Amino acid sequence: MAFTALQSGPLTPTRRFSSNQLDLGSRAKAATAVLDGLKTNEADFAELRGVSQRPYSRYPVMYDVEDPAGILLFHLNPIRSNCRRLQLHASAELAAGQSDNALQDVKLIFRLTDSLEREPFLISYLVRVACIQCAIEPIWEGLAEHRWSDAQLQELEAHLREYNFVADLKWSLDGERAMCLAIIDS
Repeated sequence: MAFTALQSGPLTPTRRFSSNQLDLGSRAKAATAVLDGLKTNEADFAELRGVSQRPYSRYPVMYDVEDPAGILLFHLNPIRSNCRRLQLHASAELAAGQSDNALQDVKLIFRLTDSLEREPFLISYLVRVACIQCAIEPIWEGLAEHRWSDAQLQELEAHLREYNFVADLKWSLDGERAMCLAIIDS
């Protein structure tokens, strides 16, 4: 419904899309339309998959500015947006019976989430949490519809066990404290 509305003209901010057709047949039919609508993102997804193979990535953040509040984090919005698209893509692939492809999308969400792990900003931490929530939705859908194989479930469980967001919060809060102290000093 949303893709059809988008193709027919500009959307209004108050317009909501909902359906009471939640059966597997309706979801599979909608999945085809969603996957067709997301074909324009395939090149971006392929590029992200390629660069995600680099284990030590850093975003071009200029930390050495005089005013720490002036540090710009331009990469956070694209990461969050890509995670949301990957979430939709993975959900549509699951509905279409393509659990291997959906797993690759979820793993890419994990990698994007991990790429922010060592950033000392609270907002980066919050984007990480939002990204992992994007991964949880298709994981849950796959569980509810029994779409994941045992091997896929073990792989997902292994990835999820690596996260400790309570402990990771300390790094972000320490970074925020250091930035606030630097602002006070200046």
